[in-house]
Amino acid sequence: MKPFLIHQLERYAERLTELDFLLSREDIMADMVQSWLDRLNLEDPSGQLRQIAIWCMEEISGSEIARILKKRKSFVLQQIRLIRLLWEDCEK
Repeated sequence: MKPFLIHQLERYAERLTELDFLLSREDIMADMVQSWLDRLNLEDPSGQLRQIAIWCMEEISGSEIARILKKRKSFVLQQIRLIRLLWEDCEK
């Protein structure tokens, strides 16, 4: 196997171990989620992005969120994509 691939696989195993550690620490996860939600508040002071994100974390479907907000499902899906982009930016 090529050295590059071996290194990538080894790094992948290390990252999984790191991720397991982070996920096991409720205090770290709570801080991380709070910082992600705060980022949404900066982007959208109305709180709608934050609420959509919370509903998504509660596994409420896009269709149900659209019904609750009385918005089109396409609008909600667009907001979910924006949330993902903003959260990916937080991880950088």
